[in-house]
Amino acid sequence: MFSIVSLALAYLRPYRGRLLVLSLLIVAGTALQLLGPLILRGFVDGAARTAPLAGLLALAAAYCVCAGVQQLAGVGEGYVATDLAMRATNRLRQDLFDRCLRLDLSFHQATPPGALIQRIDQDPAMLNNVLSRMGVALASNGLIILGVLVLLVVLDWRVGLVVIAFSALAAVLRVRMALPVTRAWVRVRERAAELYGTLEELLGATEDIAGAGAGVHAERRLQAHSRDVLRGTLRAVLLDTTADAATTLFELGMTAALAVAILLHDGGRLTYGDVFMVATYGTLCIAPLQALGRQMQDLQPAGAAVSRVRELLSARPTVIESSHPRRLPEGPLHLELRGVGFAYGDGEGGLSGVDLDLPGGSVLGVLGRTGSGKTTLARLLSRLYDPDVGRIRLGGIDLVDVELADLRRRVAYVSQEVQIIEGTLRSNLTLFAEDGDGATEGALTGALDALGLDAWLASRPEGLESLLGTGHPISAGEEQLVALARVFLREPGLVILDEPSARLDPITERRLETAMDRLLRRCTTVIIAHRLETLERATHLLVLEDGAVAEFGPRDRLLADPGSRYRRLREAGMVGVLR
Repeated sequence: MFSIVSLALAYLRPYRGRLLVLSLLIVAGTALQLLGPLILRGFVDGAARTAPLAGLLALAAAYCVCAGVQQLAGVGEGYVATDLAMRATNRLRQDLFDRCLRLDLSFHQATPPGALIQRIDQDPAMLNNVLSRMGVALASNGLIILGVLVLLVVLDWRVGLVVIAFSALAAVLRVRMALPVTRAWVRVRERAAELYGTLEELLGATEDIAGAGAGVHAERRLQAHSRDVLRGTLRAVLLDTTADAATTLFELGMTAALAVAILLHDGGRLTYGDVFMVATYGTLCIAPLQALGRQMQDLQPAGAAVSRVRELLSARPTVIESSHPRRLPEGPLHLELRGVGFAYGDGEGGLSGVDLDLPGGSVLGVLGRTGSGKTTLARLLSRLYDPDVGRIRLGGIDLVDVELADLRRRVAYVSQEVQIIEGTLRSNLTLFAEDGDGATEGALTGALDALGLDAWLASRPEGLESLLGTGHPISAGEEQLVALARVFLREPGLVILDEPSARLDPITERRLETAMDRLLRRCTTVIIAHRLETLERATHLLVLEDGAVAEFGPRDRLLADPGSRYRRLREAGMVGVLR
């Protein structure tokens, strides 16, 4: 409960004015609900002693006005609470999304996108429910019950003592059950996240599953996760229902208080109106008590969601900004690796003792079988990971000292799996930068012209405003060329290309060749090659084997060396051997 309140207050703090208005509406609505039975007590006592009709009519009118204003306050509560909840949870979603963007590649590799979607969207939705409905209801219902206790003690201490005793027992039961119930709901949320992750994985592999006839296996996996969610939910609900016995204790307390009030009336200590007020307050508390029971049940999964939200917000990247960040020099960047070693958390793959010196403006071709460390090298150069040992220097600056924003601007990594984002061609080229990444209309069309996409652009009636993504597909080759156009616009000092021609048809590949000739003149380039033909424009070659350097040097020298691995592969015509 405390964690929910503290997180809610943290995100409500910027909206203090609205929160104050909501608090005043809650207090006013509660006061009006408590005032109603007091007015009725006066009416009953007046009728019992045959008070003047005018006075009774005035009390009846006051009761009607009180009820009407209470309804208006309730409408205001609902509106202001919903507005506050949406503002706060939208800020929370933004913070969670921003945190995910800043976390390392290792985190994203270990966490399925489906699970992240649940944590970014559905967990904050639980907090939205708390703030917009449960929070208001808990506050107003809690104030009603507290107010009833105070008024009953003021009426007669014996009546109040009975209610307080039963209320204390109910509170103790609810508190003792809170922790196991919360733990049960945390497990439910975890199993639900696993379900979403599996669902996202299976939907993404629909084509492969259908082609392999693995539909039954996929359904069984999904059913197994669904059963886990069902079992966990049933256990949590069972614990919740047990804790709901606290409501029954309170109702018993109100019944006992009414019995005491009747006895006191028989003794001449309470009036008919007093007994009627006790009975009315007992009836008034039934709905809030039932609501509190439901809200406490809802608070348990909300508490589980909040604990997961806090866990994600507290996650810290291992790739962090230097305390004294530096900017990279302009132009092609000189690349140095000295004793670089890296291993993944499972101990598999990685690099060991990699040394190389690549002058600015050079083109490095990287060869190696699958698992030799080619992709790991690209990730280290992009600083998606930091090396465990050794140093990487770019433009004469240690990579860990480079300002991360400048690094992302000056180092471009184009993988085989290009991501086309839902939006216009313009947005895909600039990646939705607010200022268009400084790209004018001429710069955008110029980049496409350089890639040989001018005719393709002209064939689209809406030009740069043409929609891409789901429902507006383009070919794999065109996706690769759009990715290269992004690189043209950024003018980086280092470009890393992972087999840029692997997915292209012959015509598109010729367009790529022309584009790369222009691109390579402006920057240092690292080309990860699976086909030897890709390396024709390389000035230097690096052959990796089991994470270590098997061969490195200028391409012309290696080609002239009869004992070099690269020359033997060329002479054997072993195209694609390094996959």
